[in-house]
Amino acid sequence: MLEKLFEHINTYLYLLLPFLFLIVKSRKRDNWILTTYGIVFFLLLFFYYDIPKSIISIAYQPFYTTVEYLFFASLFYLNLETKRYKKAILIFSSLFIIFQFCYILFIEKKRLDSIPIGIESILIFLFIIFFFIESINSTKGMFIYTNHCFWIAVGLLFYLGGSFFLNILGSTLSSEEFQKYWFFNYIADSIKTLFFALAFILVAYQKENESERKLENIPFLDME
Repeated sequence: MLEKLFEHINTYLYLLLPFLFLIVKSRKRDNWILTTYGIVFFLLLFFYYDIPKSIISIAYQPFYTTVEYLFFASLFYLNLETKRYKKAILIFSSLFIIFQFCYILFIEKKRLDSIPIGIESILIFLFIIFFFIESINSTKGMFIYTNHCFWIAVGLLFYLGGSFFLNILGSTLSSEEFQKYWFFNYIADSIKTLFFALAFILVAYQKENESERKLENIPFLDME
């Protein structure tokens, strides 16, 4: 019963992102990505039980992991400025997609695609490190927590860190153990979505501040 409650909370919490898109005026690039992410993964989770079990492990899980990775990687790629980091993201992403095709075609499917999830997690952790290194070396003089991407990174640390070992060991657990502990994944996922919502709001706040600064920099002309 408790597991179902956390599952429903996690699923419907994704709608917070498109809801914010409707009430917040900001239409910046990252908010479009976060809104699309919220809609896509709400639908994937909402219709999960309507998908035949034979398709879950063969197609659904690899698709879920790949699309999730691409959303996360694109957020870092678009927010990083260092060319070698952006190039690394492109290379690793290409290799990951190739691996996923090989995984679908040649590797025996289990309850959970633990290997792709493990690789996805390690790569996203690496991109988070890229972001923090770039932020430390930045000469912009901003506090890191004023950057919306910081909160995206924090959300992903909670999500991937909180569910990492459960995802890696998921295929080795019995059905009872899997059902008993899987709700921890829902909690980590929900925390991540809340941090994404905070990042969404911060993007809009940054836009308002930028507009105000531009108005302040316009010289006052006395026409009298």
